[in-house]
Amino acid sequence: MSMPFTRIERPSTLSQEIVDTIEGSILSHGIGPGQKLPTEQELCKSFAVSRTVVREALRMLSAKGLVSIRKRTGIFVNELSSRDATAGVGMYLALHFDREYILHVFNVRQAVEPTVARWAAANRTAANIWAMEKHLLALEDCGEEDRTTGYRLDQEFHQMVADATHNPVVPLMMQPVYALIPRIRGLVHAHAPEVRGSEVEDYRRILQAIRQRDEDAAYHEMQLHISNAAQQANAVVDVLDAAAAREVQGAAPSPGTV
Repeated sequence: MSMPFTRIERPSTLSQEIVDTIEGSILSHGIGPGQKLPTEQELCKSFAVSRTVVREALRMLSAKGLVSIRKRTGIFVNELSSRDATAGVGMYLALHFDREYILHVFNVRQAVEPTVARWAAANRTAANIWAMEKHLLALEDCGEEDRTTGYRLDQEFHQMVADATHNPVVPLMMQPVYALIPRIRGLVHAHAPEVRGSEVEDYRRILQAIRQRDEDAAYHEMQLHISNAAQQANAVVDVLDAAAAREVQGAAPSPGTV
């Protein structure tokens, strides 16, 4: 099997050089999904490195999700899905989720989602409308006691609006942001239940505008919905800030103490 690999010249970064070379071949479509890579022995010969270096490089490529190492079968290039593409961003946002990130998330949503709704109104299909209508019926039937399901349905509605744009980049970019909706909704219910919004009513108005292909109305209704959700998030941040301030005051030494 002929592959475009050449001898590595910088020994201090051998494994990374191999990773960069193979990754570059995958990204440039020199090696396609499902294609089998050369064996470890063949890679050692091509790159003029030891088997230890090759195995470390393969481990790094596997960790990136670019290849699968199948025992007694070989090394294969993976078919990357949208889930694979967004997993890293989603993990990063989840790990850095705090009061500031809540506000950052809503800044992004306020800037992007009204336009997403406008595109959905322009490009939706009858199948999109049917799916969103069915989805809202499920959300309406979801009882207050089953909040976990309700949060998931909220998230999925926004994803369905993004899908209705029929621009494959939109759901790909927005999915990690939408994935935080259940977590933020949970904080609202836990810390500021008095500001809970009327999501189903908002979604009904958004869906009606998309159904009618009214791009301006879709933009406006989504803008109102995100504004209401941002107010809820701000209320949560205020509650969390107040609680943090009380903890600091409680931990502070009394006047006159050393």
